[in-house]
Order: sequence, then C-alpha cells, then structure tokens
Amino acid sequence: MLNDIWIVKKGVGLCIFHQKYSGKEIDSDLFSGFLSGIYSFSEEISETGGIETMELRDIRLLYGVASDLIYIIAATKDEEIDGLRKKLSEISKTFLEKY
Repeated sequence: MLNDIWIVKKGVGLCIFHQKYSGKEIDSDLFSGFLSGIYSFSEEISETGGIETMELRDIRLLYGVASDLIYIIAATKDEEIDGLRKKLSEISKTFLEKY
C-alpha cells in the first residue's frame, strides 16, 4: 500500500509537494529535509550515485531523481519494488510535464 509521496528540491531539502495516503502523521517539511539529507550523504559516499531504496521494519522508501528534484515514495513492504519504480517514474514524468 502506498503511504506517502514527497517531491523535494535537491540540495536544499525543501518539500514542494507531499501527498499522504495513509500511515502516521508526520511533519512533511521536517521529514523531507531528513530524506534529502540522506540522499545527499549517499551521493557523497557512493561512487556510483545516491540511495535508491531504504528499508525500515514495515516501510520501504524508494528514491528517484529527475532534474533538480528528488521523488520519494513510502510504501508497505508488500508492494513490489518494480511496481513502485513504475509509479515513481510516472509521478516524475507527470510532475515535470505539468510544472
């Protein structure tokens, strides 16, 4: 089940879009800064790019980057990663077309 979608300005951590579908109530601005920080850190320590997924006990976070934006999906672990990647790609494509 899809829980949240964030679109974050890369490098500054500014949340420009957040959609909550279910799950816990969290401060989207604070959390998007945290997620952006993790992405920036992963770019610094990895030779081949930033983080792609992060797994918590019950939640999976998928990252995608297009232009200067980071797209992040939070979903339950019963969601297939390939399906989530397709959703992430569709979201980034649609967002870039509209805005």
